[in-house]
Amino acid sequence: MKYNQKGFTLIELLAVIAILAIIALITTPAILNVIEDARLKGSEDKAWGVIAAVKQQYATAGLTTGFNNSNLEVNFASAVASQTIGGQKVQMSGERPTAGKVTINSDGSVKCENLRFNTNGNYICTSNTEGTKMCCKRGTANVTCS
Repeated sequence: MKYNQKGFTLIELLAVIAILAIIALITTPAILNVIEDARLKGSEDKAWGVIAAVKQQYATAGLTTGFNNSNLEVNFASAVASQTIGGQKVQMSGERPTAGKVTINSDGSVKCENLRFNTNGNYICTSNTEGTKMCCKRGTANVTCS
């Protein structure tokens, strides 16, 4: 009695496993970089959201109470009292920074300095002096942006 045996040899299976391992080694850093880039961009978007919330509260306070304070600083590193404009707490959706400040300058520009976000790692964001560009990085050191 003769059997018709079909299948892969052990060498062939090991070759396929080795090729898959090489592909995994090549793609893993690329995938991790994509994840880190997404987290960095998310932190940047959060910082722009904080600036928008401060602008909104400043405009609301100016319309409802006549509040006007050039070079106003909203400090996120201290008590909630310093996170108010015109006596009202700055309202925002999403993650509130655990440190840093947002400044409204007398010329109307708004900038942020070292806003720290702790979800998914420590990210710090700072805008340039005109408030037109955001620079973020992972870590605990302060960020400069020009």
